[in-house]
Amino acid sequence: WTCNLVGGSPATAPAPPPASAPAPAPAPPTANAPAPVASCTASYTHNCMQNPVCCDQTATCYAKDDAVAVCLQSCEPGIHA
Repeated sequence: WTCNLVGGSPATAPAPPPASAPAPAPAPPTANAPAPVASCTASYTHNCMQNPVCCDQTATCYAKDDAVAVCLQSCEPGIHA
C-alpha cells in the first residue's frame, strides 16, 4: 500500500467557477451510456480511485497502488494482511 490520499479534501478543493448561464438539459439515456457516478463510494470493498468521496464520513480514500484505492479509517504504507 502506498497510502497516498486520493482526491482533495473539501477544504482544499478549488471553488467551482461562477455560473454564467443555466446548464443545458442532459441528453436522454441510451443503451450504451455509462451508469451515473454515485455521490459517494459505498464501502471498503469498492474502489474509490475515480470517486474518492467515502460514504462513511469517518473513512478516507487511500491508494493501494496506481489503480486501486479504498475507503479506510487509517492506512500504513506496506503490505496489509
